[in-house]
This record gives sequence, structure tokens and C-alpha cells, in this order.
Amino acid sequence: MKLGVDLECDRCYKKIKKLLCKFPEIRDQVFFEKENTVMIKVVCCSPLKIRDKLICKGGKTIKGIEIIVPEKPKPPPEKPKPPPEKAPQPEKGKLTKPPP
Repeated sequence: MKLGVDLECDRCYKKIKKLLCKFPEIRDQVFFEKENTVMIKVVCCSPLKIRDKLICKGGKTIKGIEIIVPEKPKPPPEKPKPPPEKAPQPEKGKLTKPPP
């Protein structure tokens, strides 16, 4: 998720930092002070719920929230299965003993 916040304001910076620490679902926090954004990594089933809670608790401090969906890596292509080996067939003309 990408949060738009005024990080030049000391009060806003402290409020966001304190707010993000209260949620155990938020793992990584990266503050970009020049861009006035905060990148966070949300580890939970629904980032929409976290977004709503952040908007409710953050108030006017949070200017905007953008949910960024991470790209899932493509699974490796499956290897073709080798053809099944054929059971050895008895040669014609030779007698084989039946199993006991």
C-alpha cells in the first residue's frame, strides 16, 4: 500500500509512525520524505479492512491511500513426462516357468 502523508510536518510524521506501529498486519514501513509517501506491506487477508482502519484512525493526516497488488511469480513450466517403460515380453519359442 502507498500512503500519501505530509511528512514534512513533525506532528503528522509522528502520528503516522505511531499509527502504523499499532497494526500487527503491517510489516514493512518505508518513508519517502521527498515524495511525502509511505510504502507499507500488509500481510493479511483483506487490505481493504486495513485501509478503512487507517483512514478512520489517521483522520486528516492521511491524504490518500493506494493499494498496490504485488505481481505473483509465474509457475515454472511443467516438464514433459517420460514415456512409460514397456514390460519385457517373453521371446517366442522359449518356455517360461509360471511363478509359484
